[in-house]
Amino acid sequence: MLGRLVASGGVHYITPSYRVLVEALGQPGKGDESKTMAQWDVNTPHGWAEVYDYKDSANTPEKVETWHAQAGSKEALEYVFMAIKDAATRLGEAPGLGES
Repeated sequence: MLGRLVASGGVHYITPSYRVLVEALGQPGKGDESKTMAQWDVNTPHGWAEVYDYKDSANTPEKVETWHAQAGSKEALEYVFMAIKDAATRLGEAPGLGES
C-alpha cells in the first residue's frame, strides 16, 4: 500500500478530505498554529503516527487538500491508512491514499 504514495524524507502526501480524517481519527489538535492548523497524533499498536497540514494556504482545515503523514514504522502508518480507508468507505468518499 505504501508504495503507491508520494513520499519525501519519510513524509507521505495524502489527499483525504478533512471530513474523512475526522471520521477516521477523531477531532484534531491545533498543531503549532503558525505552520499547522490541524494535527492528529495517533498511538497505534505499532507505535506513533501523525497526520497534519503544513504551511497550507487554505484558511481553514476543512479546505486543506494535501496532508502530511508520517510514522515511526511502516506498520504504524499502514494502521492509520487502514483507518482512513475504512472511514472513507463509510462516508462514500475517496480515501486519498494513492489508489486509483
